[in-house]
Amino acid sequence: MEKHSAVIEDQRNLTAELQMFKKKERMLKIVIAVMVLIIAFQVMCPSLNLGKQCLDSWCSPCVLDI
Repeated sequence: MEKHSAVIEDQRNLTAELQMFKKKERMLKIVIAVMVLIIAFQVMCPSLNLGKQCLDSWCSPCVLDI
């Protein structure tokens, strides 16, 4: 009987570890998506990095230096 409860305890631990892994995986996906968006925006709007006025329609938020 003791062995059976040990198996159940192991299963609970594994389930908890799996849930933690899934949470970390989801966080990692969000971080990667944000990084991809930032990189894509910098490619679309390179003048953001240079601080120049942006003329491209994609870059409407980056008209910072006037």
